[in-house]
Amino acid sequence: MVSDSLQEEMPFKYASDNLKNNQEIGLLAVKKNPLAILYAGQDVKDNDEIMRAAIEQRGYLLEHANERQKKDIELVSAAIKNVPKAIQFADPEIRDNENIMLPLIE
Repeated sequence: MVSDSLQEEMPFKYASDNLKNNQEIGLLAVKKNPLAILYAGQDVKDNDEIMRAAIEQRGYLLEHANERQKKDIELVSAAIKNVPKAIQFADPEIRDNENIMLPLIE
């Protein structure tokens, strides 16, 4: 749940659907506040660069990535580097990868 104070700092939440799908505006919003990805349109969420910008700041946002992104080792690695528990949102094949899981377990 996003706190009221964080929502107040996120005017992107109130943008039109058209602007929420604008990749340039979406990237700016996410760089300012990674939680903006929660309000982004699907076109913005599907953009790997924008999703990476959100995940690098708040790894748990991997939960909101699409299935293809959850299979992306680099994207998942960025998430777990920030928040190791984010591994729970990765694709099962990634969670079966010893090179990814072993450092988390050690």
